[in-house]
Parts: sequence; structure tokens; C-alpha cells
Amino acid sequence: MTINNNHYHANNNSANNHNNNKRFITSSLLIQIAKVFIAALFFFSASCTNVFVTVFIIGDRININTEPSADILFDLFPEKVPHAFAIAEICTVSLVILLIGTVILNNFQEKINILFRFFLLIGFLLYLRALCIAITVFPVPSVILQAKCQNFIDKVRLSKVNLFLQLVLGAGTSGMNENISTCGDYVFSGHTLTLTIISFFIRKYLATLYTNTNRWLSLTIRIIAHLLNFIGMTFIIVSREHYSVDVVLGYFLTIVVCQYYHSLVFISTSRSNDHHYVFDHYHPYREDLLFVPFFKNLENSNEDVVVYDMIHYNHHEKDLS
Repeated sequence: MTINNNHYHANNNSANNHNNNKRFITSSLLIQIAKVFIAALFFFSASCTNVFVTVFIIGDRININTEPSADILFDLFPEKVPHAFAIAEICTVSLVILLIGTVILNNFQEKINILFRFFLLIGFLLYLRALCIAITVFPVPSVILQAKCQNFIDKVRLSKVNLFLQLVLGAGTSGMNENISTCGDYVFSGHTLTLTIISFFIRKYLATLYTNTNRWLSLTIRIIAHLLNFIGMTFIIVSREHYSVDVVLGYFLTIVVCQYYHSLVFISTSRSNDHHYVFDHYHPYREDLLFVPFFKNLENSNEDVVVYDMIHYNHHEKDLS
């Protein structure tokens, strides 16, 4: 009788643990979806901030009569290439399609990681860009753009609110639609930022899909992402919409921020293989983690879920035995 009672309680405990584990997985799933949504809102607010700074702060400070600053690469491309900026945006659209394919090919957890990290990093970089363009307004890069900048200034004087809404809805496609073009927001290039961060994420997360069957396809797509990135950057320069320094800074700042963040992710995950690292208050890299907004609370939540599931899985196995 005692044996039967023990067996009953063991089965009852294992069933309760299983139900608790299912509820925890459901709640953790909702948390991960919520953090992607929050990161997307962060990105959207950063985009709107860039537009706000361009219209309400830069718009009244542009002087189209000032001589353009000297640029070495402009001397190599003395003439503006027609539709060059539109070609750069076509490269961006092509990279977006490749990024969507990369997200689809990864498993669910990697989908969450890719989307969260992408929105978080591009939002941070856009806020950094908003700060930079607000601090210093550079002269128009080329006399060819004076007419377009004058049109932008006239729209600013006519109605800043309407122009703000047009630019937000236009989503940065000024090369394809001259009616929503901006002026004065140069250092650093937002189009270069977008090209580079999308290319980085494609190359970073396609590398995790290497197998014997799709290795060469993955490598080919990563090379294409590199080429589209640099082709787009080249056409941004020859379009005279940005100084060369805008493009160079946009590229290297994006690479450094993305690589630094993913290095912290690697450090964090490599030191949390043992669950004591996750729950311990001391972390040897805690000072570095503080430099990244929301990193400790949002990025490490996935590790806690994995550790929790492993602990309860082991308890469940013991109960069954």
C-alpha cells in the first residue's frame, strides 16, 4: 500500500511539474514576442526622431548658398550619375528580401533573436545619427542639389507637420520619390547604415545554417550581400547626396556597434553554460554589459528559459524513474 501511495504521489508530482513547465514555456514565448514588439517600437521611434530633427531642427539652418566642402572622392566622380540614389535604394530593397529569407530559414528561437537584435541595433544607431545631424549642419554636397534643397526648405516653411508626415510615410525612399527627399541630414548616412546593418545580419545568421547541402548557397548569398552593400555605398557617393565621410562613418560605426553587441552576446552565452553563471549576481563582464541598453534584462532572458527548462526536465526524469 505504501508503495502504491509513493507511486501515486510521484506520478502526481511529475504531472504538476509538466503542467508548470508548459505554463512557463507559454509565458516565456509571450515575453520573447513582446520584446521583439518593444524593439520594433524602439526602431520606429528612432526613425521618427530622425525625421523630426531633419524637419524641425535642420530645416531652418540650411544655407544653400554656402560652397560645398572639399571631397576627394567627388574629384574621382566629377559628374553626378543619373538615378544613382535610386539604384542604392534598389540595393537596399534587395538586401531586405535576402534578410527576410534568412529569418524564414532559421528556427523560431533564432527568428526571435534576429528580429530583436536587428530592431534594437538599428534603433540605437538611428538615435546616434539623429544626435549627429542635429549637432552640425554641413553645406549641401553639390551645387546640383541646390534646387532640391530649396524645394525642401520651401516645404519646411510652408508646413513642417505635413512634411514630417510625408517623410515618415515615405520610409526613406527619397531616391525613388523626389517629393519626399530631405536635405541637411548628412553625417552620417542613414542609407549606408541601413545597407550595412542588413548585410551584416544576413552574413551573420546565414553562417549558422551551414550544412553539406546548402553551404555553397549560403556562401553565395553572403557574397551577394557584401556586393550589394558596397555597390549601394558607391552609388550613394556618386549621387552626391552625401559626402564620402558620411558613407565611411556610417559603414564603420554600424559594423563596430553590431560586432560589439554580438561579442557581448557570445561572452554572455559562453559563460552561462553552467546555470550558476546565470543566477549569480557577479559577472566578470557586467561593466561591459551596462553599455548596451536593455541587454542584461532582455537578451539574457533566453538563457534563463533554457536553464529553467533543463532543471525541470531533470526533475521530471527523476520523478518518472
